[in-house]
Amino acid sequence: MNRLSIASALPVLLLIAVGTARAQDTTQVRDTVRWITTASAGSNFTNTVFSNWAAGGKNSITVTGILTFGAKRNATNSTWENNFEAGLGYTKTDGTDLQKSDDRLKIYSNFGYKAAEKLEYSALLDAQSQIAPGFNYDVIDSTTGRPLLVSKFLSPAKLKLGLGLDYKPVPTLSIFVSPLSNLLTVVLDDRLSRAGAFGVDSGKKFRSDLGSQLDVVWDVPALMQNVAFRSHLNIFAPYRAFTTMEVTWENLLTIKANEYINASVALDVLYDEKVKITRPNGTVGPATQLRNVIALGLAYKLM
Repeated sequence: MNRLSIASALPVLLLIAVGTARAQDTTQVRDTVRWITTASAGSNFTNTVFSNWAAGGKNSITVTGILTFGAKRNATNSTWENNFEAGLGYTKTDGTDLQKSDDRLKIYSNFGYKAAEKLEYSALLDAQSQIAPGFNYDVIDSTTGRPLLVSKFLSPAKLKLGLGLDYKPVPTLSIFVSPLSNLLTVVLDDRLSRAGAFGVDSGKKFRSDLGSQLDVVWDVPALMQNVAFRSHLNIFAPYRAFTTMEVTWENLLTIKANEYINASVALDVLYDEKVKITRPNGTVGPATQLRNVIALGLAYKLM
């Protein structure tokens, strides 16, 4: 082969080499991208029965259904975590109507791009609402003759969006700090909107607050053998009134007896300056809200 032929072939060989290298690089990048998905469904039961019980008491039964789904994407320089949770429960006690005991609808998404070791630029979305109408069973609505409606689907709904930094000192701990966040409060029900429920102006269905946000997630799937613990703290402070913080702190301890049976202890703490509550002393205003549930139930992994 003469020199001219070799010279003419060099560009072709170079293109082939570059194409092969790119294909190898693409293959290597794809190999580092991994999705981890989880899904589970479960039910919790509480049943109390009295017969000739001298101390007194009422028969009752509580049933709660829970559905969770998670998808996490791990790549070389980024992570993307998504969680969905829905739960609905009711209690029936002798002499009373069916009453709601649990109701939650949550979507959580956190995307992070590596900024340094254990530190990511991050975008966070946290949306919460409920499935079924909620009532104050101690107050009868004069217009309907039924317990007073206090909430329903998308009344309220809360959507938080934030941009900031996510520090992960260990794989089980995430500390997200955002100086640029927005909280959108939605109250679509006309009656609740007119009452100015959940902090919206009377007659308005949306309230938007620009502020800062702290979001801390401590998720330990193996605190000890067959014991898992998850704690999620979120604090939002609006710039228009920085000291009137909205605090949500959710804790869940799960003890697994076997593949299908588990016990759980949940403690939720809420505080929102905008939400007015009738306190035990009869006064009305903001107050710390507590929810504690101890349950024994069935759980099944869908994937």
